[in-house]
Parts: sequence; structure tokens; C-alpha cells
Amino acid sequence: GLHDSSTAFDFSLADLRMDSPTKIYRVWLVMIALSALLDYIATVVAELVPQEEEETVDQKVNPFRFHRRHKDIRDMVDVDKNPWIIDVIHWLDKWSIAFGAAFSILWFIDAFVKAKTKRDEKLREADKKHVLEDTKTVAKKDIRNAWWTYYKAILFQLLLLPVGFYLVIYTYLRHGTAPTEVLEDDEDIEIELPHFGKQKGDPQMFITHTSHCMLFALLRYGGAVISLLTGVHLKASLAAFGRRTGKRLAVFAVRHPKQFADRLRKFLSALRWLKYLAPLIGASNKLRDNIGDLLKKRRQKREAEKAMTYRKKLWSKQKASIPADDLERIAAVKIQTTFRAQYARKAAKAVRLLKCKSEEMAALKMQKILREKLRLARARLLNKKHELAKLQAMHKMKGKGKDKDDMMSKDDRKRMYALQDELRTEAKDLLNHKLLLRPNTTFAVTWKILFVTCVLFEIAQLAMAPTLAKYVDKETKHQKDIGSIMREVLVPEAISEYEECKPYLLTEEIATVEEKPK
Repeated sequence: GLHDSSTAFDFSLADLRMDSPTKIYRVWLVMIALSALLDYIATVVAELVPQEEEETVDQKVNPFRFHRRHKDIRDMVDVDKNPWIIDVIHWLDKWSIAFGAAFSILWFIDAFVKAKTKRDEKLREADKKHVLEDTKTVAKKDIRNAWWTYYKAILFQLLLLPVGFYLVIYTYLRHGTAPTEVLEDDEDIEIELPHFGKQKGDPQMFITHTSHCMLFALLRYGGAVISLLTGVHLKASLAAFGRRTGKRLAVFAVRHPKQFADRLRKFLSALRWLKYLAPLIGASNKLRDNIGDLLKKRRQKREAEKAMTYRKKLWSKQKASIPADDLERIAAVKIQTTFRAQYARKAAKAVRLLKCKSEEMAALKMQKILREKLRLARARLLNKKHELAKLQAMHKMKGKGKDKDDMMSKDDRKRMYALQDELRTEAKDLLNHKLLLRPNTTFAVTWKILFVTCVLFEIAQLAMAPTLAKYVDKETKHQKDIGSIMREVLVPEAISEYEECKPYLLTEEIATVEEKPK
């Protein structure tokens, strides 16, 4: 059968499946969350023991957390007034192994529970597909995909467990003794991995990082090894290629120096042209696409305007040519036609409901429920707006010489501020939604014209970049902006700036200064 296969947890953890939100499953989630919280607190807070008291604390090797002290608790709180803080820290440090082990075991079991739930969901989807499509058998591909999902979920969640969990299991299976005793007494289980950092020769103890999850450890240490090996191989390959190419170029430069210089000059010129044309070609492609879009929107807008003009002319001619009695008769016929069409649609809908399947009925019911919820939500939002307007009107009465405390209570003001924040948040969410604009409107065409104009300015700037690069400020050694270049090119230079006229200008300034006291 489709659901005959089971894991070892089918009977003992049947109530923990996520598709049946029972009380047991909620308690299970609370246990995992509580153990994770205690493990985190024990890992972080236990590092705040005062430095001189570290030797007095029972320093068992804890494979579930770090073994470093970053801060002193006395720098954060007053220990003399609150001596119980040190006791709590010591208690957390003492039971940190138990907290870490409890969380790891619960997380390990939860991995199989969640994986089984995801597998069952895939199998139910395959079963539903089999029933709806009237196929004789379930495709083997769907079953393989379900089991593939099962193994992926288990692998991903197990990779999030700390390294210490697997280290404890390894030492227990290897030695058959308590893991903490093995970690303290046996030196054979110390796993040394090379640390490829600044000091490449120093080994790094893996036990000191057992709080890292297995995925991070694999990426960190495995990635370091792979990058080192790949870097060495790539460096050797590049060195060999560089030696061969350099030798060949050196021989060619010695034998044919003129041809080598010409080819080098052409190569550098090609690089400069590539640097100049690459952004220009990209901007030109963007301009071509936007011009095509602009022409299409402009054509749609012109066709919409023609259709609107034609309808107006047709209606005005028809209205002018038809007598008043005939207009009343035509209007009555249209009203009657609309009324009969509404009843015909209702009858067709009733027939369709009688013939539809259970899935279509369920979809219609869901549609009706969602529409009712939408109507209630809109009514609730409208009531909030009316209530906010009323409260704001009461709040503005203060400007008319009346006491605000007499007009509004504290609860009313709190309600007003809460409504303002709520409606502002809803408006912000609504404005952030991506809305499609009609392409045949004046706004859409104008917006596209502005965008095309900006692209044209960008192309002009890219095309004139080599010409503008020669305008450099002599003092700052930086390229001038467009305004400075325009002033330098278009505005004529003052006569006083010429070197030949500066001595005469200086003589006139001296004479002016001497005449001022008189």
C-alpha cells in the first residue's frame, strides 16, 4: 500500500506529527524551545564567571559549549549587592552539559518526526493525484520523491546539531564509557585538525569548538582544506602557464621587436576601446528597449483616444437623431435586458452548482468565505477610520479655547494614537504592493518619455567621457564637473586674467588705494 512503510518512530511518536496539532505535539514544541533556551543561557551566561573564580568552578570538559571567557560579570552588575547572580551562573555552568544533551536528543528525535510528516505529505499528494487523474497505479517517481524529501529533511536537521553531540556518541561507541570521563582522561580521542589561518602550522583542537553546528564545522574545516588544495593546484597551473607564455613572448620580442611593439599597441588600443564601448553598448540596448516600449504605449494611447472620440461622436449623433419617445423605449429595453440577463446568470450558476464535483463545491465555498471575510475586513477598516476621525475632531477642540483633558480622556487619546499607527502601517503595506499601470494613459506615456530622456543623458555622458576627461582642475588634480566645463568653454575669460594686463591692473589698484584717504 501507499502508506504501509513506517519508521521506528511510527508507534512511539505517532502523536507528534505536525499534521495533527494535538496537545502532545504542543507540549513537545514547548520542551524543545525550553531546552534550547536553557542551553543558550547556560552557554552565554556561564562565560561571565569572574576571572579569579574560574579555577574554583568545576571545570569539566563540556562538549556542548565553548570554553572561553569573554567578559567579567562584575563589569556588568554589582555582584556585592546581588550575590545570587554568581550562584545562578555556577548552577548554569554545572548543568550546561545536561541542558545541551537534552536539547540535542530532543532535536535528534524531532528530525525524524518532521521528516516523516513531510514524507507523508508528499505521499498524500501522490495519492490525491492518483485518485483525481484515475490512474491505475501511483508513479514510482512520486514515491521516490517522497523518500528523497524524507532523507533531505533528516540530513538538514541533523546537520544543525552541535559537533559535541556526535563527538559524545563517537566516544561512547568507541570506549563504552561516559563521554566526559573519556574527554578528560583519554588522550587518544583528541581530534586535531589543521587550522589554515595566519599561523598555518598550529593545529586547532576541534573540542574547543564543539558548540558549532555540524554544517558550519564542515563548511569551515572542509572548505579550508578544499580551498588550500585548490589554491595550491591553481597556483602551480598559473605559474606553469605564465612561465610558458612569458618565455614565448620574450623570444618573440627579441626576434621581432617591431612586430611585438605594434601588436602590444593594438592590444592596448583594443582594451581602451572595449572599456569605452562596453557601457555605451549596454546603455544603447536599454535605450532601444525603452523606445520600443514608448512607441507601443503611445500607439495604444492614440488608439484609445480615437476610440473614445468615435464613441462620443456616435452617441451624440444617435442621441440627436433619435426622438425622445424612442430613447425612452431603448432605455426600457436595456433595463429589461439587464434584469433578464441577471436572472439567466443565476439559473446557469444553479445548474452549474448541481453538476459540479466536490472539489468545485469546496472551491466555491472557500471563495464565498473569503469574500465574506473581505467584506467584514473592509467594514472594520471603515469603522476604524470613522472612529479615528471622531477622536481627531475631539482632539482639535483644544485649539478653540477648551481644555483637552475635559474633552478627551486618557484612554481616548491612547485609542487615537493606536488607530493612527495601525492605519499608517496598513497604508504603508498597501503602497508597497506592486501595482500594474494601464499602458494607454497619459501618465504612463509621460513617465516613459522621462525615462528615455534620462537614458539619452546617460549615453551622452558616456560618449563624451573621453573628451571631458582632459578638463582637470590644476589645483586639486580632479576632473571638473559639467558646470565648470561649461563655464570654461562658453564664458569668455576676463581681461584681468591675461598676463599682459595684470601689471596695469595692479597699478590702477594702487592708485585707487592712495586716493581713498583724500
